Amino acid sequence: MSSKNADQYWAQRAKDLIQWQKPFTQISDWSFQKPVKISWFSDGELNACENCLDRHVLHNISNPAIIFEPDNPRQETQIWSYEKLLHETCRLANALTSAGVRKGDR
Repeated sequence: MSSKNADQYWAQRAKDLIQWQKPFTQISDWSFQKPVKISWFSDGELNACENCLDRHVLHNISNPAIIFEPDNPRQETQIWSYEKLLHETCRLANALTSAGVRKGDR
């Protein structure tokens, strides 16, 4: 990667590795003058769950998605497959919906 082409490099990585709901047109914007401002892909929109879970679950359904090693050595390691992670993610989404959380809420 050349520092002269950093925006082009990161734009290509973002296109290759992330599924965008709305593709970005602006790659980076920064200013180190006070107040410091740094932003990347600011006009793009993505779905984090889609990128982290949904697009991987079909090809990795029984593979480990999360391996949790507890601090306490007497506790067992927990291994969640993509299938279990999807199930638990849907349970949480349904609980949030039942509690009145809607799209766009923060």
